[in-house]
Amino acid sequence: MANKIKLHIPTKEFKLFLKSISKITESIIIKLKDKKMEVLTTSEGGNIIMLSSFILPDEGDNNVDLELPINDISKLLKICDFAIEETIILEINDNLIKYKNDYIRLKFYLAEKSIIPLPPQVTPDKFRAFPISFSIKLNMDKLIQLEKGFSFVRDNSGNTKVYFYVEDGVLYGELTDYQSDTTDSFRVSLGTDYTGQLIGRIPIKFDVWTLLDYFNDEVIFDVSVVKRKSLTYNILFIRQLSENLEHNYLIQSLKN
Repeated sequence: MANKIKLHIPTKEFKLFLKSISKITESIIIKLKDKKMEVLTTSEGGNIIMLSSFILPDEGDNNVDLELPINDISKLLKICDFAIEETIILEINDNLIKYKNDYIRLKFYLAEKSIIPLPPQVTPDKFRAFPISFSIKLNMDKLIQLEKGFSFVRDNSGNTKVYFYVEDGVLYGELTDYQSDTTDSFRVSLGTDYTGQLIGRIPIKFDVWTLLDYFNDEVIFDVSVVKRKSLTYNILFIRQLSENLEHNYLIQSLKN
């Protein structure tokens, strides 16, 4: 790594980028290439794989190719909190990240790349290569209603799931547990303007669903049907896009 690389990073977008990732994991490898940050990571237990990218402005050394192993993402989030300027300048010097403004200066050491967990057998290219069989744009208000419904069906077993399915041309999200005869339910109509076909129900553990973070009013809900040998299962993708940020979540459905 060349000495004294200076990255110019918009503060507000950087915080959004890091905040969403921090709900999934605390240890990441940030890859920089062609003025873009990219993080591929997974939650503990591998329930969610997340691919996030952040387009950087054409400033400083933002076009450099390098990897930044970060053992504690909260340190970068705290830099965003300390920042008083619209653009943070991070100086990368060997295995150090340095930051300063008119009031403070700080530094912290990069981690060893080998200790950062990465999703097994998944690359950004493979992540993007799944064929999509069903797609719909969801309004944030509907997703908030779904999360509020958890207070109605909550139990102490931790078995509450959210099931996604199409019925009479409407995509629904339902909080319940179909494997129990005594679980309450809460259902929300999510939309009708979809493309493709969704067969059966897609169950996701609700505590996994709560790991998702949102930064705008619209979410793209995609489903990919994967067949391996005699098994067929659904992969759920949740995508959010803005001018400079893109968050992609991959969630494998539970057995129905």
